[in-house]
Amino acid sequence: MITGTLFVRFMAGHLGLDRAHVQDAKGNVNEALAIFEPCEQMLVFGSDNPSHADAVPPGAPLPPSPWMIAKTMAP
Repeated sequence: MITGTLFVRFMAGHLGLDRAHVQDAKGNVNEALAIFEPCEQMLVFGSDNPSHADAVPPGAPLPPSPWMIAKTMAP
């Protein structure tokens, strides 16, 4: 399991974020600042904001990506 400190170090390093906002003087991550949102609140589309009528329906098979096509053609 990833701890909060490892996750913060990883994300801060890759995204160029300042860890000082979530760490104390000893470098410990203060996880009390985290806000856990319900899944339904984090969805882009829902009952208040339905997806477009011509959108790909959930679970529909998508065409292969150009990368996968090129990979099958490689020698």
